[in-house]
Amino acid sequence: MKIITVKDMYEADRWTMEEAGLDEIVLMENAGAALASSIQVGEGNGRVILAGKGNNGGDAIVMARRWAEQKIPFSLWLLCPPEKLRSAPRQHLNAYVAAGHSFTVLAPDTKELLAEELNVAHLIVDGMLGIGTKGAPREPYRTILQWANHSQAIRIAIDVPSGVSEDIHQGEVFKATRTITLQAPKTTAFHPRWTSFYGQVEVVDIGLPDKAFEKVEVRRQLWGQEQVRRTYPKRAPDAHKGTAGKACVFAGSFTMPGAAVLAGKAAIRGGAGLTTIVTPKSALPLIAPSLTEATYVAASDEDGHFSGELPALGSFDAITVGPGIGRRKGSALLVDQLLEAENVPLLLDADALYHLSEDVSRLKRRGSPTILTPHPGEMAQLCGVKVQDVQTERLNLSRRFCQEYGVFLVLKGPHTVVTTPSGEQFVNHSGNAALAKGGTGDVLTGVITAFMMSHGSVQAALCNAVWLHGKVAEVLVEEKHSLTDVTASDVIDGLPSVLRTVEK
Repeated sequence: MKIITVKDMYEADRWTMEEAGLDEIVLMENAGAALASSIQVGEGNGRVILAGKGNNGGDAIVMARRWAEQKIPFSLWLLCPPEKLRSAPRQHLNAYVAAGHSFTVLAPDTKELLAEELNVAHLIVDGMLGIGTKGAPREPYRTILQWANHSQAIRIAIDVPSGVSEDIHQGEVFKATRTITLQAPKTTAFHPRWTSFYGQVEVVDIGLPDKAFEKVEVRRQLWGQEQVRRTYPKRAPDAHKGTAGKACVFAGSFTMPGAAVLAGKAAIRGGAGLTTIVTPKSALPLIAPSLTEATYVAASDEDGHFSGELPALGSFDAITVGPGIGRRKGSALLVDQLLEAENVPLLLDADALYHLSEDVSRLKRRGSPTILTPHPGEMAQLCGVKVQDVQTERLNLSRRFCQEYGVFLVLKGPHTVVTTPSGEQFVNHSGNAALAKGGTGDVLTGVITAFMMSHGSVQAALCNAVWLHGKVAEVLVEEKHSLTDVTASDVIDGLPSVLRTVEK
């Protein structure tokens, strides 16, 4: 499913109306009908519909007419004089009135009544402001948003919560329990500033032809279970450890042996046929007893860390470097040498990204696939910007970086973004706050390492690994854990049950 910007949606609407000949009145009727059937109205009274002057208001008016015809009680509030409505919403209001239904216009003498209704409401539908909003909401919307957010009601937003904007601001925003998005999810749903305001997101079809979006260059899409099942490879009946992929993981140090254990275990659980851990000699006795399925190479050691001397290695199908290697000169030298490795995919994570940030131009010399897996802090260091800048421009910054340096990027966080060298982007929507724990990133690195060897496409490997990692966290919390007690080892232990559902 494609993820679209305001500009994309406007262009798709334009093509649908001008080229396909579907009138705006029809599209608004479709939207209102979809909303009316999607919202569970519950029992009793206390339903308040808030309609602004734009198209979201028109969608709300159509929905209100549908509810009225079904004898569902509600109060419809028009937040501007009827003559201020745009053309299509005004025509639908005329139809609503012609059908014998009533509404209330916000005015100085009705303002207190609205406040009272919102205070006792059990359902509030937000059709106030739409995707074209710029900047913080002004009055009367600011006060109405405050009233709605203080209510104990279920809060449903139409398309986007009112106040959400592609322009970042700190003003009032409708805090939705659920957002019913029209036709396609919007990029703002995945922005750190706005994600929490969306609540649960549902996408409904309002009748725009697929071709409308073909006319718009949309290169962002959601990646979920459907896409995972379609792209996840089946293991051949005659597979053996050699054909399942040989992984080499440079990880660990005397002070951080656990990172190597977690990444190695996850790679093995993820399907790697043979996994070799390269670690400093003094760290090996700390790692090997906890990871008996791997083989080991003891690297030369300097005070418990890599000395920088690259040990003699055989051939591998994927190389990973970073978890727990530290930030000393020896590990920096190690990263330098591995960046020169040809004809093998290379994944850089954690401390390897720190060393890479000293000169990211080295990435341009790579001939084989290169994968970076930064969290926002590491991404900020790679780009030479502040973390806030990364969070504000997650999608655009990731795309520019990948296109400039020719790499695959996994920008971690809620709604992890996978970006390809060509700039295509895939947004993950599995996972929860249980993953906010040290070591879970090492687990993801291990799973990606395994999937890089089993999948024919690097992009599918990254997207599937990210989804699986997040889905495990969801299952753990659903079945036996809380959001606070999940550990990285729990995530590894939870991989088999989710993998089993994917492989069926």
